[in-house]
Amino acid sequence: MKKVLVITYYWPPSGGGGVQRWLKFTKYLPEFGWEPVIYTPSNPQFENKDLTLLQGVGKEIKVLKQPIREPYQLFKKLFFFKKRTFKQGVVSEKSGRSVIDFLISWIRGNFFIPDPRVNWVKPSVEFLGKVIKEEQISIVITTGPPHSMHLIGLELKKKYDIKWVADFRDPWSDWDILDLFHLTKKSRKTHKKMEKDVVLASDMVITVSNSWAKNLNERYGKDISVITNGYDAEDFINFTHNPGREFRLLHAGLLNNYRNSEILWKVIEELLTENPQFKESFKLVLAGNVNDAIISQINKFQFLSERTITLGYIQHKQLMEEYSLASALLLLQNKSANSDGHIPAKFFEYLGTGIPILAIGNPQSDLAKLLDRYKSMKISEPENERLMKETLLSIFSSFRGGKSTKQPEDPSVFSRKNLTSALAGMLDNL
Repeated sequence: MKKVLVITYYWPPSGGGGVQRWLKFTKYLPEFGWEPVIYTPSNPQFENKDLTLLQGVGKEIKVLKQPIREPYQLFKKLFFFKKRTFKQGVVSEKSGRSVIDFLISWIRGNFFIPDPRVNWVKPSVEFLGKVIKEEQISIVITTGPPHSMHLIGLELKKKYDIKWVADFRDPWSDWDILDLFHLTKKSRKTHKKMEKDVVLASDMVITVSNSWAKNLNERYGKDISVITNGYDAEDFINFTHNPGREFRLLHAGLLNNYRNSEILWKVIEELLTENPQFKESFKLVLAGNVNDAIISQINKFQFLSERTITLGYIQHKQLMEEYSLASALLLLQNKSANSDGHIPAKFFEYLGTGIPILAIGNPQSDLAKLLDRYKSMKISEPENERLMKETLLSIFSSFRGGKSTKQPEDPSVFSRKNLTSALAGMLDNL
C-alpha cells in the first residue's frame, strides 16, 4: 500500500472543526489504497478537548509526535494573566482592548510569521527526513492553518524526492484573522511571499471552496483543486430526529464577532414579543465557544436572554444529541472580505441531519449556492431584517405543521468517504 505523510497541528484529542477534516480523510484513505502516517505535536496548545475523537483514529494508523515550543505560556508569565485564553492562535477577546492586548497581538503578528508554530519547522524537517526514508513516503500533505505547517512541506520538498500537497482550510495572506494582529507592511509582505513560495513549489494545492480556489488561481496562475469539507455518514447511522414540542434553534461551534448577528437577536426578540406561539416554544441553544460580547448583546433582550441556553464547548457525541433535539440549525457566515468562499465546516454536518437551516451571510457566496441547490431556506443578508424574520417564521410554521424536514436532494456527495475517494484519485494521479 502506498504511504502518505500528513502534517497537521490539530489532531485528537484536540476538538473543534479544524481536526475533523484530516481525521476523516485518514479514516477512509486505506480503503482507497493509501496508508496515512500522521505527524503532529506531542504538546500542542489548544483549548477544546474531545476525547471521543480518539475513537476515530484507527489502531493501524501510525501517529508520530514531536514536542513543539510555543510562546503562549511565556506570554502568560510575562503579562500575569492566568485567566486569559488563546484560541487557535487568537488572543481571546474576553479581556477587552487594553494596551497589553494590543502589545500581545502586535508581537504575535509581527514576530511570529506566519504564526506562533513557526519554531516547529526546523526540528520537524530534521525529524521527518528519516521518516520519509524509513516509511518510504511517496507524498507529503500539509494542512493549514496554522500555515507554518506548509513551511515544513516546503523545506521537505527542497531536500527530498517527494510529491507535496498543500491543503488550505482557510486563506493565508488575505485571511481575515490577520487583521487582529496589527501587521506592519513588512509583515504583510512576508505573508504574501511565504504563500507564493508554498503555492508555486507544491505539486498540488487543495482548498475548500471554489471562490478561494479562483482567488489563488488568479493570483499565481496555478490550477487549484477543490475538496470541500463534509460529514461522516457513519455518525448518522443511529441518528433519530426527535425535536419534541420546543422549537429549538441550535448554533454549533465557535461564535465570535466575525459571525455575530445583532440584527438576528433583535428579530428573535420581536417575534417573542409579537407571536405568543413562538414565545411559548422557542429556545436558542448555543453549543460551542461564544464571545462574551455576544452574550452581553443577547442579555440586552429580555425574552431572548430568558430563552437562551449556553452549553459551552461540548464533545461531538453530545453535539449529535443536540442535533436530534433541534428544530432548526443556525448558520452564521463570516462577515469579511473573503466571505464569498467561506463555507462553515458545520454546514455539511448540518446538511447530513436533514434539519432546516437558517443561514445568514453573503447571498452571492459559495455557501448560498449550496443552500439553493439543497432547497434549504433562503440565505438572508446580514442586514436584511425583513427576510430574516420571514425565513425564521417560515421554518417555525413548518415545524408547527409537522412538515418533513428532509432535504429533497441526496447530500451524500459530501460524505467523508466520497470526498476521500476524490482525494485518493488526486494522490493516484500524482
